[in-house]
Amino acid sequence: MESGFGQSVDGILRYEIFNRFVVEIDYISRIVTLHDPKSYKHSGSGQAIPLMIKDNRPFVRGKIMQVGTKAAEGNFEFDIGQVGAITLGESFTSEHELLKFSRKTLQTNTG
Repeated sequence: MESGFGQSVDGILRYEIFNRFVVEIDYISRIVTLHDPKSYKHSGSGQAIPLMIKDNRPFVRGKIMQVGTKAAEGNFEFDIGQVGAITLGESFTSEHELLKFSRKTLQTNTG
């Protein structure tokens, strides 16, 4: 996995963790803390992001915003280990006309 990410990977947080605990991720300090959801009370400067679990996968509610268009809202799979910035399905991009203002690109073989 490390070759695909271009950096070392210490572990992967999966459904089982998000389903059983409140997960606090401090990106700056590189610390993950697991809390009992029954006794957890949010404090501090971070922001709580509620997760929805569907088919053993975590989702968050979010908006995709482009200049000059209406925000496209949806439930997005939460995958902080994904190599790309964001992946959107064809039905979502078509429904919300997200490619309307995108630049056209050409794929070429430089081999």
